[in-house]
Amino acid sequence: MPNPAIHHFSGSVNAGKVLIIGAGNSGICSARHFSEDGWDVIVAEASGSIGGIWSTAYPGVVLQNTSDEYSFQDFLASKYMDHIGTSEQVKTYIKAYVEHFKLESKIRLWTRVESLEYISFGDGASEGWCATLTTSEPGSEKKSTEEFFDFVMVAVGTFGSQPQIPTITGAETFSGKAVHTRELGSFSADELDVFVRGKRVVVLGYAKSALDLAEFSVAHGAASVHQIVRTPRWLMPESIAGVHSNAFMMNRINSCMIPAPNCSTSLEKFLHKGSAKIPRIMWSINEFIIASTQKIKKDHPLYPKHRLINDLRSSVAIAPPKYFSNVHSGKININAPTSIASINGSTIVLENGTSIPEVDILIYGTGYRIDLGFLPAKYRETLIEADGVYLYRGVIHPDIPRLAFAGFNASYVLLSSMEVGVHWVLAHLRGDAQLPDAETMRDEISRVREWTRTHLSPNPLRSGIAARFQQYHDQLLTDLGVSIYRKAARRPGIGGWFSEYFDLYGANDYDGLASEIKKASSTKAV
Repeated sequence: MPNPAIHHFSGSVNAGKVLIIGAGNSGICSARHFSEDGWDVIVAEASGSIGGIWSTAYPGVVLQNTSDEYSFQDFLASKYMDHIGTSEQVKTYIKAYVEHFKLESKIRLWTRVESLEYISFGDGASEGWCATLTTSEPGSEKKSTEEFFDFVMVAVGTFGSQPQIPTITGAETFSGKAVHTRELGSFSADELDVFVRGKRVVVLGYAKSALDLAEFSVAHGAASVHQIVRTPRWLMPESIAGVHSNAFMMNRINSCMIPAPNCSTSLEKFLHKGSAKIPRIMWSINEFIIASTQKIKKDHPLYPKHRLINDLRSSVAIAPPKYFSNVHSGKININAPTSIASINGSTIVLENGTSIPEVDILIYGTGYRIDLGFLPAKYRETLIEADGVYLYRGVIHPDIPRLAFAGFNASYVLLSSMEVGVHWVLAHLRGDAQLPDAETMRDEISRVREWTRTHLSPNPLRSGIAARFQQYHDQLLTDLGVSIYRKAARRPGIGGWFSEYFDLYGANDYDGLASEIKKASSTKAV
């Protein structure tokens, strides 16, 4: 009979059958690496296409990263994308990755994971997850099956969950059309043009999708565009002096200036000692440059009331190219700081006492709520908090056995962080690295949670890695016994160290990581 005892994530597991939930970037990357490690891989994708959030992207959306940064480690995106990739180019890249690593046969489309139940017979070997899977391909009969898996990777992502729509008094009386940005993914560019042209549009929110759709509405002839912003936050310019703004974030010398719950190098420890004067001066200068570039002064309604460093979070946005010029010209009417108090027919009443009459379209750019409905209730209660999911090293929870997460360690270099995390999980499953005890892991989760809530502005994805990607990668690589200095290790001498601190880090800096981990493990074993 199954043993109801409490189970913990214990590390080493022999390669068997793995269920990967989701066929977005995190899912297909996990499938590739688990397969190469000898696992029998099944990827369950609830929709009819691969690509995750990109399969439902609204027309005109582009990356916030360059193609060098939004890339898998040894299958670079620059061959498939422009410098700043479009959604169509990203989908082409994902399809090429699946084909190159022959993953098609491992992916089950239209297959939803309804529930997971952990089963243990107490012998230490017969443990794993019983998954209830429902296949409902259009035109075919709905089928439900149960399958046993030795391990589960949750790769649904933080942006692939359910749309978050606020509860608003009188919303049911709205006489226009109200849509969440995710619903616009079913529109073609021409259909979205027709949808907004000549209409009075209101956009609620200030993250990337809200910014994009406010700008799109102006460009496509909306009669008027209002944007409602509860809390103005810092937006990064697309470029500064002709250089993409990520160039000022993606090297080690600048990432050293970012506060983090762990300092991985002596330079970081020096910079953040005491009052951290040098980083504070550096970020104050950046605030001045950003505000000057965007031509907003401290009395402007979009000028944030907090420091830039508080907004270096997983949902930070780059301002679309014409966004601030549209704001300054009045083409985008800013209502900030405020939110919607109520709706009465076609009138939206704001919390600041003003109202917007005769609204035709209300677009919710209000993000997503994490949905892990397939997990047992006790695990959902353990994981889901108001500001995200806090995990040990961003990938596991010590009280959930034989299950890990891919893509919940969201950072400014999402694919690199996710892929390093997958390597970290596999190293522990192989026994190439050892975990601390469960209590130590819980304490570390609590420490990082407390630090995050103290230093970062509140938001639903605050648990992510965000701008602290360098420190995060260093932490995982240290756990795995390989060099954190990816550039210096490959280029001896002064030139290598100059490159290490001043050249931009890209996905290819982590190429070959799996073999390095195995070599480090075998060296320790000798």
